[in-house]
Parts: sequence; structure tokens; C-alpha cells
Amino acid sequence: MGKFCSRNSLDFVIVLIVSVSVVAVVNYAWAMNFRDTALRDPTYQEVLDFIALDQTDKNIFSMDNYTCLSFATDVRNHALMKGIKCGLVYVVFAESSHTIVCFNTVDQGLVYVEPQNDAVVNPRVGEPYWDRTQYSPPPYDDRIIYIAIVWNNNVIFLYN
Repeated sequence: MGKFCSRNSLDFVIVLIVSVSVVAVVNYAWAMNFRDTALRDPTYQEVLDFIALDQTDKNIFSMDNYTCLSFATDVRNHALMKGIKCGLVYVVFAESSHTIVCFNTVDQGLVYVEPQNDAVVNPRVGEPYWDRTQYSPPPYDDRIIYIAIVWNNNVIFLYN
């Protein structure tokens, strides 16, 4: 089972979103200059190919040094360097949160990826995050309250 980003209050999550949004703008500008090309939305197959080649999932989770936010940020930065648009996704629970990534594919729409294990996931507000067919229920309520997606400097909140 994946790990949490934080067990802190919802206020912390909102501050975190704002902070990462600023980092995302810097990374976006850097990627644009580095690649000298516009970022683009990939196809579904391009997402699968990119995720299969990306080695971020091989990193070791550490609550002190390398959290879910670290995994998601690294995958996003790698995508930007390849010219692929990638969003940071904050999955917010009642008492904690989790960070994954997403891609707005041109043929399959929005695709969410768990960067700790490269799984394509389907988070839904009001539903548990962790797939009960693969994981035992966690000791906390993992029912999703809302989802926030950071695309460059824009934050999109998804509610029920």
C-alpha cells in the first residue's frame, strides 16, 4: 500500500498546493526553454510507454526524505523534460492526503498514475482510494473528499 504525504490538516494541504504550483510554473518554464518546444498532451500509449521507461518507481519511500509528493514531482519533472504535459494530483482524505500524477491524453481523456508503482488508477470522490481487490483496508478513512489537479499555475478542484 502507498504511503501518505501528510497527516496534517486540510489547511496544510492547501498551502502545499499553492507551494507546488509555484514550483510547477518554474519547472514548466525551464522545460519550455530546455526543450525549445511546447509541451503537448500525449496519447494513452505514450503515457504507458513513458511510465514504463521512467525509473521513479524504483526509488524508496521515506516519510522523512522521499514521500509521495517526491515521487509525483519527479515523474512530473521527467515528463516535462520529454515535452509531455503532466499534472500533479492531490487526493485529499478526511485526515490526510496523497499525491499522484495525471495526463490529459488526446485519445482516452484524463489518466491518473500512481507514481510509486506505475499503476493506472481511477480515483473517485466519495470512494476509497486504495483498490480493495488489491489492498486490505487501511487503518484510516481513505474515502476521497476531493481531488485537486495542478496544471502549470492553475489548480482545478474536483468534487462530487
